Amino acid sequence: MKIWKAFVSALFLLIVASCEKDSVDVNTTPCTMEFRTVSVTVIGDSLTQTHTVREKTGDTLEVVSMPYPEPERGISYTVLDDNFLSELKNSEELFRFVGLIHDSVVVDEWYRISADHCHIELEEGNTVVVL
Repeated sequence: MKIWKAFVSALFLLIVASCEKDSVDVNTTPCTMEFRTVSVTVIGDSLTQTHTVREKTGDTLEVVSMPYPEPERGISYTVLDDNFLSELKNSEELFRFVGLIHDSVVVDEWYRISADHCHIELEEGNTVVVL
């Protein structure tokens, strides 16, 4: 009987010791499969060109923006989306959205955007601009 108890105890210790805590972080929440964007709705004229500038580096980001018309509400343009998550993960930065109509800047708005390990999120900035 003593040998059996010793065997079970040793087996239990072996199983516990073989568990890797690094393989699963129990303090993180699982990510959803949604794809998040930060966007601005422009009421008035349609923009002919847009870009987003990352304040930290001054880089102009290539954010794919498919203008989305919303009847009676204007047109929505993408400021930033989850494609930028790896750059912004677990931090917060300032971005500037610039909209042009025929080479004239008509929208120049600042956004404070954060990200956790799953998605980006708008912290501060106008979501509607009236021209």
